[in-house]
Amino acid sequence: GVTGLIKCIMMGRSSAAPPNVHLRLLNPHLDVTGWPAVFETELCDFGQNSGLVGVSSFGVSGTNAHAEVWARCKIGPNSASRFSGFGDPERRLDQLRVICPVTLGPIDYLTGEPATSTARAGRADVLRDELAPYDVSSYAYDGAYRFRRSELDDVGEELESGVTLYACGTWTGLRKFDEMDLQDDGSYMITVALGETRCESFFLCLNKSPALRLYPAVHNAGPQIWVHGPDDQADSRRWLIDGRDTEVPAGTLYQIRVWWGAERKKVHWEQVAPGPIVARFQHKYFVLGTWTTWAPKDMLKDLDEEGVWEASFIIGPSGREEFQFVRDQDPQQLLYPAKAGTTSDASVPVRGPDDLGTGKAWVVHGRTDEEVRLRLEVDDGEFAVSVTRSTGSTTTWRSLRGWSRRAYVLCGSWTEYAHQPLVMDRERPGVFRLSGQVGSSFSQEYLGYVEFFKIMVDGDPKQAWYPELAFARSGECIVHGPGADSEDRHWMVRSGRPGTPFEVVFDPNAIDRRRVVTWTWEDPLALTYGAEST
Repeated sequence: GVTGLIKCIMMGRSSAAPPNVHLRLLNPHLDVTGWPAVFETELCDFGQNSGLVGVSSFGVSGTNAHAEVWARCKIGPNSASRFSGFGDPERRLDQLRVICPVTLGPIDYLTGEPATSTARAGRADVLRDELAPYDVSSYAYDGAYRFRRSELDDVGEELESGVTLYACGTWTGLRKFDEMDLQDDGSYMITVALGETRCESFFLCLNKSPALRLYPAVHNAGPQIWVHGPDDQADSRRWLIDGRDTEVPAGTLYQIRVWWGAERKKVHWEQVAPGPIVARFQHKYFVLGTWTTWAPKDMLKDLDEEGVWEASFIIGPSGREEFQFVRDQDPQQLLYPAKAGTTSDASVPVRGPDDLGTGKAWVVHGRTDEEVRLRLEVDDGEFAVSVTRSTGSTTTWRSLRGWSRRAYVLCGSWTEYAHQPLVMDRERPGVFRLSGQVGSSFSQEYLGYVEFFKIMVDGDPKQAWYPELAFARSGECIVHGPGADSEDRHWMVRSGRPGTPFEVVFDPNAIDRRRVVTWTWEDPLALTYGAEST
């Protein structure tokens, strides 16, 4: 009756629905299939600044009544109270920005428009198709518009006189700046060839100045990522052309194109047909070891065998030495074992070149003053590391090809955080899966049966993939990694029923960074009992 009407008014005023008293599980005999309703077990935010709330009353004598209340939210984060500053340019709110999960660039939270210096604060100047999302950048949105005040800023402007665009990449050992040539389509272009590692990274700059770098929003970026700069805030971030997973052979040519614009720069590359031979840079390999205090030491190139590098060292008084390799003294091109402290287990694969080798090294034990010889073989993306002792015994480790070059491990609360390898989907190469099951312990804090997990490269906690927000749900927020900043940021699987099976899907190359880690219920009935899904 009147109490329900008062409750509706309070719900509209706060734009939130309170939980149902004492409700934890739905009666399994209650069939709500197809009924568009949510049974609240916790405070639910409407996410709107106004709306309709209704209540129905059924009397014992047969009298039925229904009332609806429209209300504008007056309290809480969705409050729609007037702000006098909108009419005063001096007090106008700045543009509210969020990060696009596709480009990783800043966008207006309301319209999805790129956040630029010319954006109109507090104005919604676009209207996308009905039910179209606004949480991705207009540069990533591929739908139509019902209204646009102005077209997106185009790219393809010519640089000012006296300003030259250069690319600096690992194809020249980061030692040379290659001038990019202006093309008929307004882009600046350079052609490069994949080296013997099948991957190359690069950054851009103006007039060869370190203070005028162009760089991506994240490290090892693809071509869709937002471009920052020119400034000196790159922090070693580069773009990465990687042919290892898809078995692109060394020597393959790529054209890198850059479109210049006042508010937006665009970087793209594509594989091209063989053409004029691109001059090959003579790369060098170095050994890093405890006997050099981890300073790079030149390895000698074998003049008789292509791609073979050798070095030797003397075991010190501790009877123990560690080592890694590095290409062109670039710390982002380390070669290392998949497992830290690898000694004689030849089944441990070689990893790299990349920047994930912190704390991982091969270990040699022996008597003091014993000479040990090292041999590194590099051949079209494959690596072999050999250690030969004074006794003549040799141990060799080899890298793996394609998608096998990395192993992804999940550690979850349902297995007491034991490491479980994810298995690649044969029908979707590069996508990995693992099944789990929600336990039987009910959480009063989260009002459900919950499990937690994170994903790591080679089981290394310092190289974990993690959500931007702790205890995130499937597809809820941007996924970061691999890196050491995961702290206690796990994903949380919550179900209204114990024993619910689910499947975790890991797609490290997902365009939408929210879809890198997702999960779905393997039991459709799980949805009936208040479980979450994507």
